[in-house]
Amino acid sequence: FPASFLRLESLMFSSLPQTLYPAVPADLPQLQSQGRRLLEQVRTLVLSPAIRTKTVIGLGGCFSSGKSSLVNAILSRRLLPTEIVPTTACPTYVVKDTEERVILCNRFFTRSSLSLGVLPQLTHGYYATGEEEPQDLSHLVRDLCVCVPNFPYSNLALLDTPGFTGEMDTGPVRNWLNSSNALIWVINAEAGSLTKEELT
Repeated sequence: FPASFLRLESLMFSSLPQTLYPAVPADLPQLQSQGRRLLEQVRTLVLSPAIRTKTVIGLGGCFSSGKSSLVNAILSRRLLPTEIVPTTACPTYVVKDTEERVILCNRFFTRSSLSLGVLPQLTHGYYATGEEEPQDLSHLVRDLCVCVPNFPYSNLALLDTPGFTGEMDTGPVRNWLNSSNALIWVINAEAGSLTKEELT
C-alpha cells in the first residue's frame, strides 16, 4: 500500500510534468495542489477506517487559540491536553466509538491501538534519562484518532490541528484543513479578530 501511494505521487509530481514538457499547462501547479489534497483525503480514508463514514470538521486557528479546549468542552471532559504553550503536535481526530483508545498512524503507514494515556507524551514529549528537554515523538506520527464513547455525534469527526500561522512551515496544517468537509476557525478572545497570517 505505501508503495502504491509513492508511485502515484511520483506520477503526479515528477513523471507528468516531464511527459508534458515543453507544453506544460500554466495552471499545472494549481492542478497538482488539488491533486495533492485529493490524494491526502484518499490516504486518510484508507489509513483511518474510523473516519471513513464521518463528516470531518476541521478546527483551525493560531497556536493556543483554544481548539483543543473546544473539543474538551464538547466532550465535557479534559480529553485533549491543553497548556498555555502550543501542545497539539499532530493532527488528531476525535470520533465516537464503543472503546476508549487512540489509533496512531505513523509515518511508515502502520497503525497501532494505544491507551488514552499516551496523548500527553505525544503532544508534550517525554523525558528520557539524563535529558533536560522533552523528547518529541510527533515527527513520527502521521495522525491520531481518539475514540471515545461519550462523543455526542456519531456521524461527525472533529479534527484538532496544530497552530496555523500562515508561514511555510504550516503548509501541512493547511492541507489537513483543506481535506476536511467543513471548518471551524477558533479565535483567541484576547486577539479579538483574525490575524493577518490567518487571512493569508
